[in-house]
Amino acid sequence: MADLTTSIILMTFFGIYLFFCNGLSLIAKNTGRSRKMWFFLALFFTPVTAFIFLNVTGPSDRELQLAEKTNRIEERHPDHPDPRSLIPHESNCPHCQAPINFQSGYGIEPIESSSYKIRCTECKVEIQPAA
Repeated sequence: MADLTTSIILMTFFGIYLFFCNGLSLIAKNTGRSRKMWFFLALFFTPVTAFIFLNVTGPSDRELQLAEKTNRIEERHPDHPDPRSLIPHESNCPHCQAPINFQSGYGIEPIESSSYKIRCTECKVEIQPAA
C-alpha cells in the first residue's frame, strides 16, 4: 500500500513539474524564443531556474523588430485601432526603397488611367503588388 501511495505522489509531482515546464515554454514562445528548447531547459534545470534565465536574456531580436515596426506604424497612423494588423502589409518600394503599406495606403497612390494599378508617392513608378 505504501508503494502505491508513493507512486501516486511521485506521478502527481512529475505531472505538476511538466505543467510548469510547459507553462515556461509558452512564456518563451510569446517572447519570440524556441518553445521546445525552453521546455527542455526547464525540464533539465527546473522551471524556476529556466524562468530566471529567460528573464535575464531579455527580448529576442524578433521581438525588438516587431516593437520597432509597431512604433513606426503608430507614428504614421496614430488613429488606427490596431497598428500590429498593418505589419504584414508593410513593404518597401522596389525602385526607391520608400516605405509603403498596401493595407493602409501609406506611400502609394492610384494611377488615374486604371483602378487597379498603383504607384509609389516618392518615385512615381508603377508598383506591381506581389500575388
